[in-house]
Amino acid sequence: MTKKIVTLTNQQLIDGKAGLDILASQKMAIVPGFSVAKNKAAIAPHAKDYLDYRNQILKRHAQADSRGNVAISNGLVLFETPEAEAAAKSELDELGAIEVTVEIRTLALASLGDMAVEPNVLGALEWMFEEEEARE
Repeated sequence: MTKKIVTLTNQQLIDGKAGLDILASQKMAIVPGFSVAKNKAAIAPHAKDYLDYRNQILKRHAQADSRGNVAISNGLVLFETPEAEAAAKSELDELGAIEVTVEIRTLALASLGDMAVEPNVLGALEWMFEEEEARE
């Protein structure tokens, strides 16, 4: 485990947060578990900022429900017009592409041992793992 500065887009950060949440729910040895916990804490403020801005964008463009919250139906945000939806998508894409720099703790991929983890979780956390060099 070493500390490393990484630059991630907001989208990579949010995907990584979801992956860290999944890893954090698994039993693992102390050292990798500590790295996962520290990385969750390192990206948390950035994830909160992203989600706050995302909610502001949706409030500006989406329909509101009876309480003034973003209207959702069947898990989808509702928009008054296709133009409002396109404007929100454009702003959200721009927000997702913004880069942030975070100090994280790397983790040897081998330290996960035989833990069963979905490949999409590992892909979302690629920035966190160190692979051992192949021996010849």
